[in-house]
Amino acid sequence: MNPVLMQAVAAELGINFDPTELALMAQMDDGAAFDPQLAYGTLLSRAAAVEGFQVAHRTVLTNFAFQKMAMVEDLKENGDAYVANGLIAAIAGDEEARRCLGAPVAEVAPQSMDDVNPDDEFLVLDADSSQQCAIANVIAGQNSVIHGPPGTGKSQTIANLITALAASGKRILFVAEKRAALEVVQKRLQSVGLGHLALDLHGAGISAGKAMRHVADALEAVRASREAALGDLHVKFTERRRRLNAHVRRIHVPRAPSGQSVFTMQGELLRQPAEARAETRWRSAELDRMTPEVMREAGDLLTEAGGIKGLFLGTDTSPWVGAKLVDGIGVERARKLVDLLIQQIESSLFAPLRLLSDSAGFPLRASLADLRPTLDLVRGVESTLTSWKSDIYSVDCGTIAAALA
Repeated sequence: MNPVLMQAVAAELGINFDPTELALMAQMDDGAAFDPQLAYGTLLSRAAAVEGFQVAHRTVLTNFAFQKMAMVEDLKENGDAYVANGLIAAIAGDEEARRCLGAPVAEVAPQSMDDVNPDDEFLVLDADSSQQCAIANVIAGQNSVIHGPPGTGKSQTIANLITALAASGKRILFVAEKRAALEVVQKRLQSVGLGHLALDLHGAGISAGKAMRHVADALEAVRASREAALGDLHVKFTERRRRLNAHVRRIHVPRAPSGQSVFTMQGELLRQPAEARAETRWRSAELDRMTPEVMREAGDLLTEAGGIKGLFLGTDTSPWVGAKLVDGIGVERARKLVDLLIQQIESSLFAPLRLLSDSAGFPLRASLADLRPTLDLVRGVESTLTSWKSDIYSVDCGTIAAALA
């Protein structure tokens, strides 16, 4: 009798059959050949109300696997216990059970993993802070779900969890739908010499004798093992970890005067383009002034200076380039002095320039800003007169050119 068919008919159609009773119907009392017709008739009569139910007369020869029937029987026999289990209720969708199981029992901070006493830590494979926190939460009694794509360390975390729980005297039941998942964890335990911790009970080929031999081998391995001398090793490990933790804390402590950590400042520097270089350095008391408020003010001033970068960088041709004007009062005094100078220059300069303009016959500019070409011409004439005697102006220019040629 096909137990899967019996289960399906009972679950989906509500019709219960006794497989043993049906099988006996097919056995002929007079020693005749096996005849399932009576059993078929019983099936048809019991399922008469089911639309489309029929029995087809055909024979199929193949291998039928019923490994999961043990699970079905287990569910049937222990249904009440499963219903009362909060974890199973949560998996089945019960909201109250989900809230209870999802409530935080323990919340381990990643930073605390760096302070665990090495005598109390039993991780035998590499684990980052997130994996360590997951293991610590489970050990503290937290229900957990570890989810991730292949290669992210799930089986590695399970192997570490098994060793940590075993070290604390716990028993672990590790189940998986596929044997490959079990083998990966088992190989990881074997790779660190702890294969005896796991008893493989997966598959139909596991007999009671084989399981007992494995238990005997595990007990012998425990008896033959010697206690590891870890005193000096743990002392060195604790000291080096302390120094590393202190270094991490130091680079994350906000520093005066900027209020930023070394870690943050290094990140800011790495974000700058390669051409961003400066020779200016602040030290001692000057550096102490670089508070966040001063830096913001300096940033605003630099932005403002961008509008007059020629003056700021000294590349402009303005006479104001290089002027030492440190504040608004100085600027106002400079402007008043310039206005006074303009008044004085205009009264003392324009009179002789008008005479020069009248005698030399060139136009006179109207303002001081426009006088520069005229003044440059006067300076040139003066320079010529200091280098040559005035007699040169009475000699024919063509004659001079021929002589110099």
